[in-house]
Amino acid sequence: MTSFVASALLALTLLNLWIGRSIVYPPALFTAVWSATLFGISASGSVLFSLSHECLLVFLAGGVAFSVGGAVAMLTTIRREGRAPPYVRPRRVRERLIFWGLVLTMAAIPLRVFRLTSLVDAELSDLLSTSFWIRVRFESIAETEAYRGGWQALTDNIVLFALFLALAGVAEDLEERRFRLRTAFLVVVALAYQLSTASRGSAATLVFGIVALAVLVSGRVSWRWLLLGIVFLLLTFSVVAVVLGKGGSIDQSIEENVKGVAEIAQLYALGAPIAFDHTLQMPADVPPVWFPSRIFIHIANKLGAKIALPSMHAEWTQVGLDAWTNAYTIYFAYVPSFGVMGAIGMLFALGTTLTWLFKSAYSGNPRSRLVFATMAQAIVMSVFAEGFFIGATFFAKAALFSLVFYGWRSPRLASKRGILTLPAKEVSGWA
Repeated sequence: MTSFVASALLALTLLNLWIGRSIVYPPALFTAVWSATLFGISASGSVLFSLSHECLLVFLAGGVAFSVGGAVAMLTTIRREGRAPPYVRPRRVRERLIFWGLVLTMAAIPLRVFRLTSLVDAELSDLLSTSFWIRVRFESIAETEAYRGGWQALTDNIVLFALFLALAGVAEDLEERRFRLRTAFLVVVALAYQLSTASRGSAATLVFGIVALAVLVSGRVSWRWLLLGIVFLLLTFSVVAVVLGKGGSIDQSIEENVKGVAEIAQLYALGAPIAFDHTLQMPADVPPVWFPSRIFIHIANKLGAKIALPSMHAEWTQVGLDAWTNAYTIYFAYVPSFGVMGAIGMLFALGTTLTWLFKSAYSGNPRSRLVFATMAQAIVMSVFAEGFFIGATFFAKAALFSLVFYGWRSPRLASKRGILTLPAKEVSGWA
């Protein structure tokens, strides 16, 4: 049954590729990732538990709903007659912004180091120890959930700024069909900032975002960028796994680390759907802590409210004979709150919304392109966790950065004053 549903999702992926004509077309990306995951679970044999028929049908229905939502958005006609193309700042202004942004991120490195050492009350020399980064990860989570940190916690926004700046630099180079040393340096600095969070997710957002930009700008799959992205992702995953002792250790041999990281990668990639199946069959075993409204409660608490909010780190569930995880896929956020049919409706809405954003990005709107690039990771990681509501403030900051970087003016006002605009890409059948 698992192979059958995986095959059905694969067929749906091919249909979505025909509709969207791009691998980053949201429904195509969503169903491709879920198809690959289910094929992986089917091939894992007795290492992981099998999925129930009920759970598989939920996954299939979710893929169909997401795809139908995308198809509805693709068929929606947006009238463009008499509408001016989107305004953007002149290239020379954007180049200056990138330069001074890079200066700012470099100048902020000592502040970032101070922030990390203060967080765990450590010395500068401790930066090279494994225990330091384990403590950073633990204290960062505790600080977020306790709503403490003061002005020092605000400096964490430089991590996001470095990410957005690197994506903007990559987009500029892709437009000019060249890759400058400056942009490579931007990406390296941004990656260092993301790794300083002691989390895989931040680095994955950067990698997936760059690959998504390469596809959006070129209009086709760039196998070179895709291969580089996969290699980059594997390296960052492996480094974090070894440093944090999650599947590896700096005290082990290379062979032992390779084996350990491969095993933990298999668990991360395939375990969450099995864990969700457990919550579907026995919902009382794992309290539903990923409910979509928690982001609004979290914001309210930051502003002074004192609403009780459980930790977003769910209970652990056994997914194999010797395998446990506390990741439960995107469905864990929707099914407990809205029921199975409500969750299917949420995926339909997501498919529609993300496809509208994709259409705008693909047609040449740089603001939409940058925001969509930050969302690519949430689509891919939907087999692991929910990232759209949980990451709402992150996407809002990405949208704000794009408005500041590219500028914004009313299209009608820009047209009247003769302000520089960006020619929109012609996409047959979309307008």
